[in-house]
Amino acid sequence: GAVWRCWARPRRPAQSSSSPVPLEPAAFRDYAAAEWAFTYTRSEIQLHNLDLGVVTGAKAFTLNFEARSTNWTAVEAFMTRFESSFKPPPS
Repeated sequence: GAVWRCWARPRRPAQSSSSPVPLEPAAFRDYAAAEWAFTYTRSEIQLHNLDLGVVTGAKAFTLNFEARSTNWTAVEAFMTRFESSFKPPPS
């Protein structure tokens, strides 16, 4: 959690987040995980971003999903399928 918060903090100003969602603990199998979601505008396009951080012992992974906010529902379905198939290597 603390490492993830340190990583997330510097990105906020650069991303010009307009709708931040707090970093939240997340369920990802039996691993320690956290999600950080936010929206921002780039080149006048509203974007939605979700980062899922997963710690598997000595290794950490970030699954990052981003799409236009108008397409986010479709991306959520893809994200769910991707998360269910993601198999971190053994630590």
